[in-house]
Amino acid sequence: MKNAINKNKFYILFFLAVSVFAFLFPLSADDLGWATTDGMDLLRNRFANYNGRYLGNISAIALSKFTLLRVFTKSFTLTGILFLIQKMTGNENKDFLYLSAFLLVIPTSLFTQGFVWTAGFSNYCLSAVVMMLSLYFVFYKEDKKFYHIILLFLLGTAGQLFMETYTIFNIIMAVFSIVYFALKNKKADVSAVVYFISTIIGAVIMFTNGIYGKVVAGEDTYQSLTAGNESIFQSVFALFKNLFSVVLSNALIACFPAVIF
Repeated sequence: MKNAINKNKFYILFFLAVSVFAFLFPLSADDLGWATTDGMDLLRNRFANYNGRYLGNISAIALSKFTLLRVFTKSFTLTGILFLIQKMTGNENKDFLYLSAFLLVIPTSLFTQGFVWTAGFSNYCLSAVVMMLSLYFVFYKEDKKFYHIILLFLLGTAGQLFMETYTIFNIIMAVFSIVYFALKNKKADVSAVVYFISTIIGAVIMFTNGIYGKVVAGEDTYQSLTAGNESIFQSVFALFKNLFSVVLSNALIACFPAVIF
């Protein structure tokens, strides 16, 4: 027990530090709406014609209503992401671990939207750790037992019920994993196939929500690609422009100085 604590003491300290952050940060933006009867009304209606982010929505309701659950979940999730970063990179260097931890909690707009904002955390961070776990089992877990495959199936399906962009990305990664192992081992990999099947099932569950049919029919603008009179090309260009401007600004303001330091 003592050896386990000593071995993981940095993770324990990181968990406790993040717990303090999570406890001090107030609910913000639409968190208050999720914590009231508005969120419960959507839940009772099973988010019909709202969106297919079922697990993201349920998480936002639960975490906004219960403080201790919110603190523990945020701390555990961020610590889990830190742990998976080290496991997936195979880098046991302590400086690498410290820098990774620092970059996860550095105060930027990404941290504000992905951690402080509880509804954002429910969709961004929770889905990220679920996706990372899925990829860990597919690409990094060598000795896979039957229960690992079952867990992978559940994770792959669950990861599709947070964010539409994550849903699409998971399918892309699942296809990549099948091709990767087919070229590497000259045969199909069970975990890659299970991951692919689970992502398809999860995507079907998400996109059968009525709101997406309305978007396709032009009856609703929720998560629509084009805006106003913009062409598809203009909308895609604006999407990537905004994406890279956010990433670049955070890198210049916070990440690059932190790495240099």
